[in-house]
Amino acid sequence: MKTLFLIISLIICFLTCGSHANDSIYKMGIPVISIDANTLAMGGVSVASSGRTSGVFYNPAFSVSAPEGVSLCAGVRADYLSESVMKKEMQTSSFLLKKPGFAASLNLGRIGVAGGYRKDLDMGYFSEFSIIKNGQRDTFKNKSEGGIGRWFFSSALKLTENLHAGLSLNRLCGEAEISSYSLYYKDYKNKDRKGRSFKGGFVEWGLFYEPAILPLSFSVLLSPGYTATEKYDRYKEEFVWAGRDWKKAAEVSKYGKRKIKMPYYAAAGVKYESPNYPGSILCASIRYDSWEDLRFTNDDLKINPYYRNAVIFAVAAEYRFPSDVIFRGGFSFEHCYGCSASDRVSFSLGAGINLADSLVLDMGVSVNKKTRRGPVSFSDEIKTVDETGIKSMISLQWSFFKERNKTLE
Repeated sequence: MKTLFLIISLIICFLTCGSHANDSIYKMGIPVISIDANTLAMGGVSVASSGRTSGVFYNPAFSVSAPEGVSLCAGVRADYLSESVMKKEMQTSSFLLKKPGFAASLNLGRIGVAGGYRKDLDMGYFSEFSIIKNGQRDTFKNKSEGGIGRWFFSSALKLTENLHAGLSLNRLCGEAEISSYSLYYKDYKNKDRKGRSFKGGFVEWGLFYEPAILPLSFSVLLSPGYTATEKYDRYKEEFVWAGRDWKKAAEVSKYGKRKIKMPYYAAAGVKYESPNYPGSILCASIRYDSWEDLRFTNDDLKINPYYRNAVIFAVAAEYRFPSDVIFRGGFSFEHCYGCSASDRVSFSLGAGINLADSLVLDMGVSVNKKTRRGPVSFSDEIKTVDETGIKSMISLQWSFFKERNKTLE
């Protein structure tokens, strides 16, 4: 019967369809949904991390559902991204090793506190590609470094034995530098460097409820919108071919700062732990981001980048074998992030291994596919773009608490 449950869970995960500047630093990056390998393997369903140290990344109320005592969690991730325009007119790819976050939590029974750092927006990549037009080849190179990270401190309280509430204070900060090089069939080329820094602060409220008479748990997360500050500078050089050598034709330098009105977001999740099949879990979640509220203010001029709201649906399953090895799978569907209409579908797999009484190793991989209609890199042309991404992650959870035999729970 356990094998049957595992098969049914995988079918649900892989066949269910539901749903996951103004070149501002926030527009050019990729939002990070999963900070640990456990959640990545389960399609981004963060309620799956309740009861684990990694849960403090996603909901401040999870501080008092983490293992009692002191717990540590840290992870590292590698990404591969490939993007191609329809009819193979253009193709790019990039690969980079990234550090998604680390955290520490202290659960004293009725009160819990946690703190750490998580990457919220990835900016690190390198890409090189060519476009052939009328038999002539144009070459482009793009390199980006940095991104936006978040330092957070959270506290939680057990209002009752079954209802937990939490609050987190978050400080966003980060820098990014983008270097571009373009060569247009040996007639014209340019070099463009953009630097940006980003600062802002906001709060999150979270609830976690676990009914005493049902094998279910529920979580809710809410964060209001806020205003952040972005500073930027740019230096661009343009060259033309003068017969024997390149000649500088233009030079542009500018800098400034602007206010950014960030969106609010809300999320809810449910987790079911089967009493008939111990070690088996089913999860589902939904998240809403009001990206249509995003605004830039430059010198009292308000700019609407025309982002679309994003809705992410996810389902997942987990099964723990008697050997204390955990197998996980997930599926997510994300509708509309950014300035172009797009849907992203992701499939995830992963495993957890109990290395010692208090040390757990999690591994996860996610493959996502997105098709969008909008402007392409280095061009204002509107085209259909296919994007494929692969994310792999390894994370560790190290706990010091009384009931060590519950490390994997």
